[in-house]
Amino acid sequence: MTATTAETSTPKEPVTIIVHRKIKKGMEAEAEAWLHGVSKVLERYEGALGVEVIRPANPANPEYTYIYHFADYACLNAWHESDERKAWLARSQAFMAEPPQYEELTGLEYWFTPPAGVARAPKRWRQLIVSWSALTPLSFILSLTVLPLLRELLPGQILLHTIINLGVLLWIASYVLMPQVTKRVQWFLHPKP
Repeated sequence: MTATTAETSTPKEPVTIIVHRKIKKGMEAEAEAWLHGVSKVLERYEGALGVEVIRPANPANPEYTYIYHFADYACLNAWHESDERKAWLARSQAFMAEPPQYEELTGLEYWFTPPAGVARAPKRWRQLIVSWSALTPLSFILSLTVLPLLRELLPGQILLHTIINLGVLLWIASYVLMPQVTKRVQWFLHPKP
């Protein structure tokens, strides 16, 4: 994680960090032992929601992908700045083939976090189709329910109506709709080759 990622997250939204680590060939046992140890330490940190691991599919090019979930950026930062994390990172140098690569996902990107066993996020066109298919009916329902109520409560405030309606749509999508939809359409987001 770079120092600039602090600016990309809002304080209370969930954060997912994806770390790709290339391991020296023949050192998978050391990587597994390290993962077990660091996971136990991470469990003690407030707001750490767990770790998913995608193990190497190709023994000739062993790459682990670790997906760390945190309740918010403050919890991630507490772990990131901890002496324990720094000590565990120093231990990992013995089996690392190259420096790890980090990705931070927040907000809408979180809808498409790859499930365990899948190394990459779905193709963007697949994300677009799933988002459009889920958000179109929700937008229609809100235009029939929330917008008339807003017009009655706040007559003539078209900009405010739009802002509130969009806020309701994004809240429902982020916390209710999209987590359920993406679970049910994994077959489409991550088709088998």
